[in-house]
Amino acid sequence: MQIQDDEPRFLYDSIASMTVQNDILALASSSRENGIPLGTGIYITENGLSEQIEWKRFDQPVDVLGDSLAEIGTGYFRTRPVTKALTNVTYDMDISGDYLWIVSWAGGLRRLNLSKMDKWERIPLPLDSLKELNTCDENVYELVDGSLVLKDYYMDSSDPEQGGNHNHKGFSVLAYGDTVWVGTANGINRGILGENGCVNWRHFSHPNDNLSGNWVLNIAKQENNGKRIIWAVTVNAVLPSEQRSVSFTRDDGETWEIVEALTGERYHDISVQGSTILIASDSGLWKSNDGNNWELIPPAVEATPVSSDEILNNTVYSVAADNREYFSKPLIWIGTPDGLARSYNLLGDNWQIYRAEYDKDEIYAYPNPFSPYSHNQLNNDGWVRFNTGDYSVRQVDLNIYNFALETVYSERFDWQTNPGAVKWNGRDNKGDLVANGVYFVNLQFSESSNSTKENHWVKLVVVK
Repeated sequence: MQIQDDEPRFLYDSIASMTVQNDILALASSSRENGIPLGTGIYITENGLSEQIEWKRFDQPVDVLGDSLAEIGTGYFRTRPVTKALTNVTYDMDISGDYLWIVSWAGGLRRLNLSKMDKWERIPLPLDSLKELNTCDENVYELVDGSLVLKDYYMDSSDPEQGGNHNHKGFSVLAYGDTVWVGTANGINRGILGENGCVNWRHFSHPNDNLSGNWVLNIAKQENNGKRIIWAVTVNAVLPSEQRSVSFTRDDGETWEIVEALTGERYHDISVQGSTILIASDSGLWKSNDGNNWELIPPAVEATPVSSDEILNNTVYSVAADNREYFSKPLIWIGTPDGLARSYNLLGDNWQIYRAEYDKDEIYAYPNPFSPYSHNQLNNDGWVRFNTGDYSVRQVDLNIYNFALETVYSERFDWQTNPGAVKWNGRDNKGDLVANGVYFVNLQFSESSNSTKENHWVKLVVVK
């Protein structure tokens, strides 16, 4: 169902994926029901650059109970209907030509013709055991009750123990020209579009095709110096021999290589600009200019004449290289558990940090209560941040006292020599983690350049 949405539900739900092409912006929203992931809809706007964006909302694509035959090209294929939005979250999407392609855990691969916007088409992917699926070849169909139906094929995203296929669980998609790449829980699929909407597929998986792992979380295309490289986040799924790493192909999938230098870590996202490859991971943002030598960019720190901030987390979940014309040069966006950051270049050494709306006038600690074991994990420590209000503060004296008003920790922050956040890792002056309890925090700073330092008090609860 398609509706005009005056107040999009994604304002209240999570955004699971998004894609942009010119004025078109599409995104998928998600939530949870009794702890189970729930797809809550697809939103599309065709005027994404205007001041008044109009959204068209589609319910999360599902099937009716009797939908056991689906169209592909000039024929049909047998399929198990996906009738619920539970476990049916759209984790990735891409636009190419007239099609919006989406991939969902239970819902598999589907597409929407953007010139019609009338129905979501289910697209068959190879079975786990198949290397190819050529839906454009009339010889793979049989005549059943007057209709051409794919022989020996049944699309089912349930687990193999239940008769299904991991290769029908979608996680990532990349589309361009007549080509679409789909990452699943059983490898990577390269599809070539034919007439009448049919697709011919090649299926690549571990260990036969030298992928590091079969769970493919992200796929990106690099075009540089007349060469095309397909990059993929390939982590372990089921087999003991699978490893977390990044895999790539220089010949459209005929051969695959593994980035050995990155093997063993959890990766999330890839973005490419020219010769630069950027990979988001649990340990931070990795960068390479040749695909062989890799550098771990330090966590983002913002330093301006009037403020200072930093990302207090090693993990980077998402990354995007941005080469839009109104920027003087390409730059980097990253998404982290501690906020959004933009580097003004591809070096990752000059950042601006964006956070959710907060009261800049207040002086407070956050998170509060604070757990050094779970909050803001950076370099093997957890951190609590202190907001000093909307003042041009350049130097802060931090003193922390326990409930008996004994000094626990003291530090001077000087942004002119050491930019970053006013923060504490929950350790005392000896380096030991403090006990659970209430702590009194004294922040001493000048509220203007020509005023003396004043005391500001904050109460902080530490709960390990």
